Amino acid sequence: MTNSKKTKRYQFWINLILIVMTLTIILPFLLVFISSITDETVLIRNGYSFFPEKISFYAYQYIIRQGEKILRAYGVTILITVVGTFFNLMFSALLAYPLSVKTLPYRRQITFFVFFTMLFNGGLVPTYLMYVNYFHIKNTIWALIIPN
Repeated sequence: MTNSKKTKRYQFWINLILIVMTLTIILPFLLVFISSITDETVLIRNGYSFFPEKISFYAYQYIIRQGEKILRAYGVTILITVVGTFFNLMFSALLAYPLSVKTLPYRRQITFFVFFTMLFNGGLVPTYLMYVNYFHIKNTIWALIIPN
């Protein structure tokens, strides 16, 4: 294969674009990591920097001491994800299959109702009041699962 000037120029620009894209992805993660090992007072005084003045592992010591709380939080996150996914798939399938049958009575009206409520909902405040006052799910695990 011959490398013409045009091909080399094209390769240069593609490589440059990919390098810039890679840096825009990696640098924020690097900054977060460096900030996590920077002393808190230096971070407050000077702000974020790629070159910390004083290194401190206090944040990681705190995380290790709070390990039980962190594991519990991950457990709740996984539970909500699994249960929410299961119920969303179940309800979607229970609605979608009958609507796919052409002979279902009131099929068009049900489809319009589902579509309309997807576009226009009641709003955040009325929804919150309904969940708190009528469903009584405030400060429960169901408050994270049912609304979605």
